[in-house]
Amino acid sequence: MFKRVLSILALGSLPLSLALAQEDVLALVSKGKVTSESVGVTRLNIEEKKQVKGGYILSPAITIQKYGIGMSGFTQVGVIVGLSQHELDNKAICGYNFSSNCGGYMDKQRYNEYMSVADYNNNERIVATLTKTTTPSFFGTPRLNFTKGGMVVGISSSGRLYKVRSLSAYHSIVSEVYNLKKNELAIKAMAR
Repeated sequence: MFKRVLSILALGSLPLSLALAQEDVLALVSKGKVTSESVGVTRLNIEEKKQVKGGYILSPAITIQKYGIGMSGFTQVGVIVGLSQHELDNKAICGYNFSSNCGGYMDKQRYNEYMSVADYNNNERIVATLTKTTTPSFFGTPRLNFTKGGMVVGISSSGRLYKVRSLSAYHSIVSEVYNLKKNELAIKAMAR
């Protein structure tokens, strides 16, 4: 019983951290095989970034937390939702891969919904998450349970993530991003 309480406390106290400096994302995802300096990778300057219009900026699926002891454990993975400069300037969210006909009532409502839960100017971002919980079952086979959800994370000046608050899986942006990236999230959650 004491071990279980101790493991729950340890689990709850795990820091939500990941180095996410823009230069490191490709190296992190590809385990060092691709970096921002690799052939075929183009780094946009400030002027080029301003010309990018519309659409969420979604990170690749990242591991947020991972903990295991014996046959029990959990893995939480997520996709960080960023906004393009076009969306920030027009205060309207176009949705994923949309850049035209953006700026209507619904687009402005989604922008307001994003900003009501995450302070973008203070480096807070919405993350769509998938959590895999593994528990032992009869005959020693693991029993897997998957739960979708969302959270708002802050990104520190050193590039580390920390959890600000939880979001419902039914939050419209979380739900949309989860539906777009659920296969990528599931593959990342199942990776060892």
